[in-house]
Amino acid sequence: MFRLALLLCAAAGVAWLPATAVAPVRAADETSAAILSNNITIEGTGAISVPADTMVLEFTIGTTADSAAAASSALSAARTNFTNAVLGVTGNRGQIEFAAPQVSRRLDSAGQTRLFDATQTATLVLTSFPTDRQPMNNYIASIAAAATGGMAVPAGLEGPVATFQVSQPRALEEQLTKAAVADARRRANVVAAALGRQVTEVRSGYFPASITYNGNTIPLASVPTPALSADLNITITYTVQVAFGLGM
Repeated sequence: MFRLALLLCAAAGVAWLPATAVAPVRAADETSAAILSNNITIEGTGAISVPADTMVLEFTIGTTADSAAAASSALSAARTNFTNAVLGVTGNRGQIEFAAPQVSRRLDSAGQTRLFDATQTATLVLTSFPTDRQPMNNYIASIAAAATGGMAVPAGLEGPVATFQVSQPRALEEQLTKAAVADARRRANVVAAALGRQVTEVRSGYFPASITYNGNTIPLASVPTPALSADLNITITYTVQVAFGLGM
């Protein structure tokens, strides 16, 4: 008996994925400003939405037999069939990694061993995939169908799930910082114009060591590499404080 479980989270996006495309996200308009003498100190936020460059599909392959040896042997055959089917439907684009197999006893109501289950996790890593919602769903469904021999996933197992990755999120730090400083200057110009003044040079700045990553504030040093998300797009924001000079 061959069992297969997949896990699928929400997918979204546009077109086939360019690895380095980044979309700006409008930051919140609310801000505060402190004016002292000829200085104005104001916050600015840089925000970007980064499309994932990698999709990861996790599978659980499982077999059941009346002995541990038979279950393990069946698992080995199932693993080979799984690999051939999945690489066939993806055009050999994916990379498959297998965790160590696990064998467990299945006990009856009297506590007697009746069957043995052998399971193994397989992770399919794809760097080329459609990112429109329906084509992506169809693509994942075709992989699932191939992995199960075109049959429905047996009842009681979770089935089709994906996670997404951005390989080098720290490479965006400079872009975020520039966007945050530019946003601070834009806000300062609005306040200065209301006062009949002009923004001049940067006098000082405060650059926190943390960012907001998919809605959670974390230290820059703790940004995972690769960055992981249940959605295709990962949103990163960074807020700074900049003091500008004010001229007449």
